Amino acid sequence: MHPTIERLRRGLIVSCMATDDEPLHGPMFMAAMALAAEQGGAVGIKARDRQDVALVSRLVRIPVMGMQVVIDPLGKRWVTPTFEAAKAIVDAGAEIVAIQGLASRTFGDPAPVLIGRVHDELGKPLMVDVSSVEEARAAEAAGADMVRPVYKSPSPDFGLLEMVIAAVSCPVVGEGGYWTPEEAVRALDLGVHCLVVGTAITRPGQITKHWVEAIGRGRVLR
Repeated sequence: MHPTIERLRRGLIVSCMATDDEPLHGPMFMAAMALAAEQGGAVGIKARDRQDVALVSRLVRIPVMGMQVVIDPLGKRWVTPTFEAAKAIVDAGAEIVAIQGLASRTFGDPAPVLIGRVHDELGKPLMVDVSSVEEARAAEAAGADMVRPVYKSPSPDFGLLEMVIAAVSCPVVGEGGYWTPEEAVRALDLGVHCLVVGTAITRPGQITKHWVEAIGRGRVLR
């Protein structure tokens, strides 16, 4: 196992990202979030795009997982789809590269080619997004250092997570829809290597909305 990935074992990676329309969008805000997360005990930071990765990497001492969003000619978003995108975030300071590994990808470099080049030319480990057991196995066979099951449900899909953990020998990352420490502990007990949590920690607008909706439901129930 790569030493950087070993450092993440059973720990919390905090995803510090904001969309263009959010008040905290921008490298300075995300770097401040990352530094606060490190002070709180996070073992790693996940950051998006070269500018954010560069500033976050300069401020924190824990590993930074980077991803570069690229828009194709049809307007579709892809996560680090090319070697050039991966190199940009590694040059900015990312120690782990996150890529979209879906078999149905129609843009960018084929996942096995991209994984090989990042290993051989950049010397960095990768986390590959997968949406099924079959994709997880294929990603591992192609050299993925970690796989991250993705799903459409708003809360963690523990069933898919458990199946992927049983199907591969590489570390599995839990990410997506985690709102409580209890959910995180459940995933760790199933066998995930580490957790990535973003919205519930670093997106005040979504956190506030979560509270407001919960309060509203409580009023209705009474």
